[in-house]
Amino acid sequence: MVFAHIGNPLFARNPDQGALPQLNAATDPTVRSGHLIGPDVVAEPRGTPTRVELSAAAASPETGRRLWALSEKMTGVRLTIPTPA
Repeated sequence: MVFAHIGNPLFARNPDQGALPQLNAATDPTVRSGHLIGPDVVAEPRGTPTRVELSAAAASPETGRRLWALSEKMTGVRLTIPTPA
């Protein structure tokens, strides 16, 4: 609790600030599919919403497939996406 009381103001954001990247992504007409919106500060603990780069792991199709398979296994839910005709 002590760390949270001291550390949260330094390293975390309040709920209103935490919602800003999502609100920006949803309402900014310049944001396109595939863009990642996050804080503009190094390591992204706080800051103004801006376009940030995906890490190599986040952009990896193989990592995405493994995460999807693990999510299906852990939830017991399988989502099938129909392919366009």
